[in-house]
Amino acid sequence: GRMKYEELYQRKVTSVEEALKLIKSHQEVVCSMIACEPAAMLSQLHTIKNQVEDVSVVTALLMYEYEFFMNPEMQGHFLMNNWFYTGGARKAHPSGTVSYVPLELHRCIASRTAYRKPDVFLGCACPMDKHGFLSLSLDTVYEKDLVEMANTVIIEVNPNFPRTYGDTNIHISQIDYIVEGDNKPLIQ
Repeated sequence: GRMKYEELYQRKVTSVEEALKLIKSHQEVVCSMIACEPAAMLSQLHTIKNQVEDVSVVTALLMYEYEFFMNPEMQGHFLMNNWFYTGGARKAHPSGTVSYVPLELHRCIASRTAYRKPDVFLGCACPMDKHGFLSLSLDTVYEKDLVEMANTVIIEVNPNFPRTYGDTNIHISQIDYIVEGDNKPLIQ
């Protein structure tokens, strides 16, 4: 029942710092996108620079500019493989921290996983309900598939995200770690 899910949730809660330590060299990290980008984790990703090299960070339509790709010193540590260039990605491209991956949206899962399974999924969700489900909220393009495919699933919970219905729910048992994010308001 509810207490069991609450206990399971609490056992999975970790800090941003501890969650990021799970990312290792040469891994493929895939992120949820647009309004549901995992901002608390992405804004700190650069802090593990000295522990990792050659980490592929797959994103699309990032709303914010993050140090892990904006800072040229991140070259060789992180490569943002981006399939939709926003302003920050275009600015950072010359520094060698960003690569463009041509992709058709309806084939994004098949294209991404045909040659490489995601090691880590960094996503966002709204808080858990009494049945142990979290809603992926506004980001329902490829996120649910990635939760099912990735070896490690880290979800940033943000109470500002609305609950959405349909095939957008993931159960607490499908999540490896929970980060209680910085509760950024939704991007307008």
